[in-house]
Amino acid sequence: MHQNQPPCKPCDSPVRNHIPAPAGSQSHTTNQPDQLIRQPLVSELTGLGRSTIYALPDFPKKIQIGRRAVGWKRSEVLAWLESRVNA
Repeated sequence: MHQNQPPCKPCDSPVRNHIPAPAGSQSHTTNQPDQLIRQPLVSELTGLGRSTIYALPDFPKKIQIGRRAVGWKRSEVLAWLESRVNA
């Protein structure tokens, strides 16, 4: 955590290590562009390993961001997690 950033404001996310809403925003669902997160953070958030993430048929679609780099939309990963918690 950067020293100049304020602490995370609490939210309703069921995810233990969720990505907090940006400072000054009202919630996770604002009109801001969606953040792409890389595989290590996806694994940390979900508790799933790399091969499991790629093998799950209902997991959010990866987005190619470079020749050997992929990311996932933060909102889609969090929505997938919430659907698993509520199932």
